[in-house]
Amino acid sequence: MKTRVMRSAARRLVGLGGFMSCLACAANQARPPVPPHGLPDRLREQYPLEALVAGRSGSARVEFAVGADGQLEILRVLSSSEPAFGTACGRMLAGSAWAPALDAAGKPTHRRARFECRFEAKGRLVPPLPAAKPSTPEIPTGVDVRLHSVIGPATASEVRVVLSNTPAPDWIACMGEDAPKQTSLHRLLLRADKCGRIAELHWVDPAPAALDGCVRQVMERVLLPAKRGPSLIALSFQFVVAESAAAAAASGEAHAP
Repeated sequence: MKTRVMRSAARRLVGLGGFMSCLACAANQARPPVPPHGLPDRLREQYPLEALVAGRSGSARVEFAVGADGQLEILRVLSSSEPAFGTACGRMLAGSAWAPALDAAGKPTHRRARFECRFEAKGRLVPPLPAAKPSTPEIPTGVDVRLHSVIGPATASEVRVVLSNTPAPDWIACMGEDAPKQTSLHRLLLRADKCGRIAELHWVDPAPAALDGCVRQVMERVLLPAKRGPSLIALSFQFVVAESAAAAAASGEAHAP
């Protein structure tokens, strides 16, 4: 139930649509190319992350061709409100399977067409600021990792399992010397491709460079084996450093030669 609620809330944040027009379609043509089911979901998964974080809407028009065998070829981006929206529209179409157009005799035929993608951000799909955690002297450093939303075939339960199986010491060890020396928050949107590999990371808050690699390692454990992509996932990382540990780190830096 929680997974369905999370997906529903994410969809309300992002409204999407698309229009198709066929080029050189004769009046007696039996059928233009037919788009696959689920295009709105595919478009939602390809929303440009930077625009999504900023809450910006946009659109793009792409010309493509569908062969008699149903293979789709992107020809060009005709227009876009921002280059990223044109790229996202083409990426969505390139990964889709269409039914070919039919000629007057009912036989599959090659046909060019245009598709307009409309991206509408009804809110910001950004992880909220978690409540501040108090420092705990008996635990020098801790990490609170939270999953906020998932859009795509990956499920919230799958992502939570892999996050719960990665304790704070593992995150800290993965980052090594780049682990934060003071309490800090880092919010993240990531996109996985159709194979489950992390294709794009967008940090809402500046984060240590080493955290990029650690996130890729951990998230691909659940996404790669099941090929759970393409998916959009929103996470937050809160590093909690005890006051005594932070003071010791600051003192060590101050006395470093």
